[in-house]
Amino acid sequence: MDNQEHDHISYSDARLGSLLSQMDTDLRKQVDYAAETTRPSYMQSDNGSLSMDQNIDTILSTREMTHGSYVEQSTASQTLKRLCEQARNWDQMPCYMRESIHMIQQKVARIICGDPFERDHWVDIMGYAALVLRELDRLQEEGRNDGSA
Repeated sequence: MDNQEHDHISYSDARLGSLLSQMDTDLRKQVDYAAETTRPSYMQSDNGSLSMDQNIDTILSTREMTHGSYVEQSTASQTLKRLCEQARNWDQMPCYMRESIHMIQQKVARIICGDPFERDHWVDIMGYAALVLRELDRLQEEGRNDGSA
């Protein structure tokens, strides 16, 4: 087996491992920074400090109204994703297409299990489709249409 990964990205195993490790470290730093610097008002108590139990309950209650029961929504989401993964073109699609399909299915699950009138679900679907279209347009401008990036 050669070192060429799906999506036509070629890395040695060591280089790929190093890259993934660095991405993980960078992501953790960003999440830590965001957690320290941004707290929406619904996550603060009267004195500005977090009350974790109250805030988690508030967030989960709000999400259940828009997203539906977590167990029901996650089951629907995973079922839709597995269905897509069984389709004949799945393995030929680049990662960015597969990821958008997964995210769109998650939003569809939220629509069918939660509030179908929640505008953000529909906007998110448009956003994930737009990301694929942007990449396809970029590839077309470069004279490529095979999805290789």
